[in-house]
Amino acid sequence: MVDELKTYFLFKLVMLKRFQKEIEEKIQNIKSIKNRYISINIDLHSFYSIYMDEIDRLSKHIKRVSSEVIEFLDKLEAALSNKNHIYFPKVK
Repeated sequence: MVDELKTYFLFKLVMLKRFQKEIEEKIQNIKSIKNRYISINIDLHSFYSIYMDEIDRLSKHIKRVSSEVIEFLDKLEAALSNKNHIYFPKVK
């Protein structure tokens, strides 16, 4: 019975460590996505001047959406990084 319990808890510990590693990978993916969004730099003004009003509108929209995505990713990263969260129970 003791060996069965040891095996069970060892398995649970291995699964927990694997899950924590997956969370860390997701955090790295989030950081990568954020870096791509931050680096979006579309030079819309290089288009014809006749489209300047539409270009300005689109540029503002892109900046707003980009900032909303960055804000969401920041919150998601913070939630996944919270070591006190249920995803990271204290294991001795």
